[in-house]
Parts: sequence; structure tokens; C-alpha cells
Amino acid sequence: MRIGKIKTTMLLGSLGLGICTNLIAQPPIYKTVDENGNITYSDNPPDKDSKPYQLPSINSQPAHSTEGFPKAREKTTTQATENYYISIASPADDQAIPPGQLSVSIVGSIEPAPKEALTFELVVDGSVALTGSSPTFVLSPLLRGTHIASIRAIDKDGNLVTASNNITFHVIRPNVSN
Repeated sequence: MRIGKIKTTMLLGSLGLGICTNLIAQPPIYKTVDENGNITYSDNPPDKDSKPYQLPSINSQPAHSTEGFPKAREKTTTQATENYYISIASPADDQAIPPGQLSVSIVGSIEPAPKEALTFELVVDGSVALTGSSPTFVLSPLLRGTHIASIRAIDKDGNLVTASNNITFHVIRPNVSN
């Protein structure tokens, strides 16, 4: 298991524990404004007649469904005489795409070099995002969140020749608070 996956597992476990704790015991929040306009939030009521303040809902994004994602394939062939293998060199699996980066290059390679013309499809989150004559694509615009990508090779008859393993990448965008 890679260090990044261990950290992710620990982070998700801590987050889950925090959410469960929040659901069990969430004290009311009180808001007070002093004579200078300074706002203070507290779980202690400033006086006995205070009423709890209703906090706005948090900004969240639902998780992506994995239904419909292409399955990882080692070497998949049709009736072709060659066994082809596609790999994705960039971005690395589980890579974060930083704020400000507006596109990402998905760089793949196929071995051995095809003897016939193939069409390549970039599949992102279960849907074909781009097609081309080489296994290299530039994906733009990038939406915030976690995405799963793979590359498929298709022959002239529309048959799947081979597909890469899935990679995951995370597009990080700053949150805008109200």
C-alpha cells in the first residue's frame, strides 16, 4: 500500500469519526454583536433569553458514482493478431492538479506500435471525453473534484482493441465562502 493511500485512508477515517461525533452531539451556536459591530459565535448563551443561531449549510459536493466506469484491463484484444498494451504515463495515479492549472495533459503510450490505424478514446468519469489518432489528450476545462480516466484503443470496425488501467486524479480549486 502506498503512503498516499495510507494518508487518505487515515484522513477519511478521521473525517468519518468527526461527522459521526457531530451527528450525535451538536451543541447550539449563539451569535452576539457588541456595540462596535464585532461578531462572536459561541456555544455558551450570552444571556438566559438568547436563542440559538441557525448556521448556513456547508458547501459540499456529492461523490461520483462508479457505475458505468470501464473496468481495468491488463491486455484485451479482439481478433487482432497483435496483443497491445496501453499505459498512462501522466498524470500519475492519485495526482493532485493544483489551483490555477486550467488543463491537464493525459499522456498515454501503446506497445507495440500499431500496424493499423487505431482511434483512441479518453474516458473520464465513465464517458468518452475526447477522441484522437494518438493516445495523448489535453483535457480542459477541469472541474473540481476527483476524476477517473482511462484510454481505449478502437479499431476501424469500432471494436475495442485494448484499454489502459484506470487512473485517478484530483482537481483542487479554492472554496469561496459567503
